Amino acid sequence: MWYTDKNRHQKYQLTREIHRGGEGSIWEVQGHPHLVAKIYHEDKRSAPRFRKLQIMIAHPPHNPTQHLNHPSFVWPTEILYNPQNPKYAPHLPCLHT
Repeated sequence: MWYTDKNRHQKYQLTREIHRGGEGSIWEVQGHPHLVAKIYHEDKRSAPRFRKLQIMIAHPPHNPTQHLNHPSFVWPTEILYNPQNPKYAPHLPCLHT
């Protein structure tokens, strides 16, 4: 599955589902070993959830272990889109792990 960022400058290939939960599934991102993408289940895709992701991306929390080059948590860094099917495209947070 191929997805792009908002400005369509970067393509991301989601290669393998590594976990499935109540909200969606987590996928590996080819060529980006420190990123994962979350595909929301169809019934979990909504305008309020999309807005929440936008707010989270715009206001990331402080990472107390940043000086160690170690993430303390997983946080969305951008929303990805499926250019092949924009009507059905889920919004995906691209997360640093």
